[in-house]
This record gives sequence, structure tokens and C-alpha cells, in this order.
Amino acid sequence: MEGFWPELFKKLSFGVVAGFGDTGLKLAAWQHIYSGIWHPADLPDYNSLKHGAVGFTAALSTCWTGLPFMNARRAYYADKTWPVELRRGYKSPLQALFRIPFEESPSYLFKGAWPVCMFNLMFYTTFFT
Repeated sequence: MEGFWPELFKKLSFGVVAGFGDTGLKLAAWQHIYSGIWHPADLPDYNSLKHGAVGFTAALSTCWTGLPFMNARRAYYADKTWPVELRRGYKSPLQALFRIPFEESPSYLFKGAWPVCMFNLMFYTTFFT
């Protein structure tokens, strides 16, 4: 299969960058918020509510972090399907991530934010709790 290894390398490298930039940032935010809260030893009811509140706060503050990576990946793969005269010439999703803010606008990376942010908010609130 022609081009298998270069495409696999592009997907893996972009996956690592997106993982650290999205999920890593979400987990770091949760840890930062959770570690700054007092932890009583004998109050399990308070602790149960605290996990949900901290999870919601961390998810709400970071629900948007995956959008630039997702939209850059979509732009890269869509660029391959466009006619030659309309193509931007992205070589990889990572290059698309760095070129889009300068060629289109930074807001292009945040298109379609509402459903993705709501999914991330609900999923990561449950995950963190």
C-alpha cells in the first residue's frame, strides 16, 4: 500500500499532540481544581457532591480544548477531496493546525463548537466525577 507509513506517522504524531493538548489539559485542570480543595476525612456525603462539582467546573473550563484539533483534522482530510484549484495544500493535520489561524482566521478552528462543547461537558463531568 503506497503511502501507508507516512500517513500512519501523520496520524500518530497528530494524535499525540491532540491528546496532550486536549485530554491532558482537561486532566490537568481537574487535578489543579481538585487538589486545591479541602478534603475532610469523615464526611462522605460532602465528598460525593464535591467530586461532581469539581468535575463540572473542570469540564466547563476545558470543554473547548478539542475543537482546534478536530477542525484542523477535518480541514486536512476535506482538502484532499476538493478540486485541485480549491485545495490549500495541507501536508498533514498538524500543518493544517498551524496554518489555518493565519490563512483563514483563528475563529475557523472553533466552527461547530456548541455540540462538541456540550458533549465534552457532559462526558468529562461524568468521567471526572
